[in-house]
Amino acid sequence: MNPINQCIVLAVALISSSANSEELVIFQSGQVAKAADINANFQSLVNAHTPTKYNILSNGIIIGFTNYQQDGPNQIYPTQLHNRDVSLGYLGKDGRIRNYSSVYFKSDNCTGQGYLKISDDDHYDIDKFTFPSTKLHLSDYNDNLYYIDGYNQAYEFDAGSEFSRSSTGRSRNCRAVTSYNHGYFVPWQANDTNVTGISSYPFATPISLEGHTEIQIIQQ
Repeated sequence: MNPINQCIVLAVALISSSANSEELVIFQSGQVAKAADINANFQSLVNAHTPTKYNILSNGIIIGFTNYQQDGPNQIYPTQLHNRDVSLGYLGKDGRIRNYSSVYFKSDNCTGQGYLKISDDDHYDIDKFTFPSTKLHLSDYNDNLYYIDGYNQAYEFDAGSEFSRSSTGRSRNCRAVTSYNHGYFVPWQANDTNVTGISSYPFATPISLEGHTEIQIIQQ
């Protein structure tokens, strides 16, 4: 087979696996392939692998967007909020953030400064955990919003207690740390509008995705 024809067959095969067949130009044996048709098929391949961007709405106002595909019942995993790239768990229909990570404390009763644990290893290279300051980490505990603007400084100590996430919803349970308590920790800071751009929390409801009517926001 002619090398050019082989490339065309391969392209069609790749596109067919991810694009609707109605969008494709199907070539027959011996048919002269037009450049415009070949280019259109390649564009279909590109489009099929381009993440869909949905605006996140808080009471009808755009507060950010997500690039994650939402297949069936799912939650909103924001890519950006208030023009900041974010890292968090997900956003619930009540306008509050659920974070998968535990919140650690030096105290034995989950009071005082809260920390995010980034490593258990005493000898881990902390530089590995230094992220660009443009990456904003968000969490919710004690019904308040906290942030970390990049992992710019870590502290080594033995944690005395932690808020561990429950299996459902956004509630957390306080428990004394009896094992794996030593590590490196980054402090959570109370929300600062000048840093996060978030002036009111929880976010005003309803929470929805623009142009996506099938999504089911996480239940309480």
